[in-house]
Amino acid sequence: MDILPGLLGMVLAVACLWWSWFFPAHLVGADWYGTFMSRVFLYLIPSMALLWLFVAADSFLDALGTPWPNPVFDTGAVVLFLVLLLSFVGILGVPLPAPWAPRWMRERRARNKRTRRELRTKGTAHDAD
Repeated sequence: MDILPGLLGMVLAVACLWWSWFFPAHLVGADWYGTFMSRVFLYLIPSMALLWLFVAADSFLDALGTPWPNPVFDTGAVVLFLVLLLSFVGILGVPLPAPWAPRWMRERRARNKRTRRELRTKGTAHDAD
């Protein structure tokens, strides 16, 4: 009977991962990006969902009688720990690279950076006159 909780946990973890990355991009307004909650949705919830998926898969495999080999489990645990550390860095406001930031977010950052650069160069050219 332990198979069902592990399977349900895996399904819910994948759903949570999908929801946290794609819901904000399509259903929330532009003013949402840059807030604390946007960083929680983009960094903390996905990493916690990955951890949840890992634990649920371990529970599911244990229920089937085929646990993961220790080196695989230990490596997965270390990788997930590092992902969680990176997610906390992202929550603090440090921009993270492509695997941790969806394409729409990287495009928005580039657009904002371009706008700031244009405003700065216009301001410098205006001051010289």
